Amino acid sequence: MSEVAVGDKSIVQKIQHGDGSALDDVLDIEAALIRIKACQDRIEEYKALKKKRAEAIDDALTKLNNEIGFLKEVTMATLDEHGKTKVDFPGVGRVNTRKAQRKWIVIDEGELLKKLKAGKELDNVSVQERKLVKKDLNKVLDAWDSSGSLPDCVEKEEGQPGVTVRFEEDMKIDESKIPDIDGDEDYDSLDFSK
Repeated sequence: MSEVAVGDKSIVQKIQHGDGSALDDVLDIEAALIRIKACQDRIEEYKALKKKRAEAIDDALTKLNNEIGFLKEVTMATLDEHGKTKVDFPGVGRVNTRKAQRKWIVIDEGELLKKLKAGKELDNVSVQERKLVKKDLNKVLDAWDSSGSLPDCVEKEEGQPGVTVRFEEDMKIDESKIPDIDGDEDYDSLDFSK
């Protein structure tokens, strides 16, 4: 395959300038075809590279998500230690804590359905494909918990508090000024209870 074809320079100029007008000569289409083929070949190379690199990219994404989680934990610990629930940083963003919602764990769904039917509460809970809709079920379970009639087929798990981070829309970060952190950080082994 030829690297240079008739009209190649005019094709490059059209691409650089975003000029979608017709070529000067029908023979110049040859250069367009060569570039199309080169682009298709590069696409195939990138697809192969993407498959090969997917694991490394997934690992990098996991590392970044772990770092975000770690920094949110540090933020929560700092807010707790200083008795704050919200801090504004003008031009950058805002951090505020949110109260964790508790979560109900259904141990035996069949038994729970019987209890809902017996207590005539099934009408208050939507059922999808024989599955209970959690939002509706939570209301009933909260009521049963308040009245002390929570059945043994469910248990309560307290939610973990979280932090919300919002950035100013027009904030730009010069990533070149953010140092890379080398090594394999194990954020899961850190203790934030101190």
